[in-house]
Formats: sequence, C-alpha cells, structure tokens
Amino acid sequence: KKHPALRKVNLAYCSFAGGHGMMDKILGACKKCDSLQIGHKDFDSNCVEKIANFLGKKHSLTSFSLVGAPVDKDNKRLLSEALVQNKTIEKLRLHSNQLQLPAVIRGTKKVMKALSRLTHLDMSNNRFPVLGAKVMSKLLRMRSILRSVRLLPSKSTMTGASWKTNPSAIKGPLRIEVEP
Repeated sequence: KKHPALRKVNLAYCSFAGGHGMMDKILGACKKCDSLQIGHKDFDSNCVEKIANFLGKKHSLTSFSLVGAPVDKDNKRLLSEALVQNKTIEKLRLHSNQLQLPAVIRGTKKVMKALSRLTHLDMSNNRFPVLGAKVMSKLLRMRSILRSVRLLPSKSTMTGASWKTNPSAIKGPLRIEVEP
C-alpha cells in the first residue's frame, strides 16, 4: 500500500482466495498506481462492482484493464458511469468480459466525451454486433486522441456498420486491429 516505487500492478487472471475482503485490500493499495490489470473468470458480480466503484473515484490510474471477469447488466452501467467520472484513464482494456457492445461503450454524449480522452482501447474477445460497430464508428469519427483500437479476435458482426472515418478528424496515426 505504501510502496514508494510500485506503479504498475498486474493481477490479470489471478483468483483471490480472500474473496471480497481481499479485493477491498488490493484496490485500496492501488490508489496511487499508474496502471492496474485485474480480473479472473471466477470474479463474481460483487468483485466487478467493487472495481467499478474504485474506478469512479479519483485515482492516478492512467491505464486500466479488466481481464476475464464476466460483467453483468448492472455492472455494465456501473463501469460506464465510472469511466465518465474518472478523468485520468487514457488506456482502457476490457478483455474477455462477456460484453456485447455497446455495453460499457455507449453512444451517449457523456460516455463519448469520456472516451474521447482515451489513447488506447482494447475490447478484444467480447461480442461486437452491428449496434456496437455503429457506436465504435461514431467514436472513431469524433475528435479524440485515440491512437489504437483493438478488437481481436472478437466475435464480430460488422455487416451494415460503416468503419469509414473522417481522416481530418484524426490527429495523427490511428491503428485499428480487427480480426474476423
């Protein structure tokens, strides 16, 4: 918790034997970290809720990954609200969370404004139907500092969704990785 040099914590794919009490301790210790990767397929709804509540508070995180933890309907909303409230996250990775876009990445003005702060977005191994592709297309067309979008290997259905962007709206190079 008070380690002066610890800035990056990678607990992706780690299951915690201490349950919810352990989750509280770990999140409390990560308040001053720059990067947090956390998640496991065994995380229940309460664990994801605690993570969403943690993200919604002021912290120094610039990079956040939720990996492998299933996100239910209520927690999709909580994560979305937390991303709106959190002003420091630049790199977001929601990987293998059984999400179906738009889910956390919704097309509302508040969420799109929050997403405009991102430089990297990884939504790999989540469902990506036409509606999600439309929201992603909207994100790519808006003025943002987004440099990398990763959707590998998503279960994608991109029929009917336009992936064309306005090149003048993109500041610098943008790498988009999509694998059918």
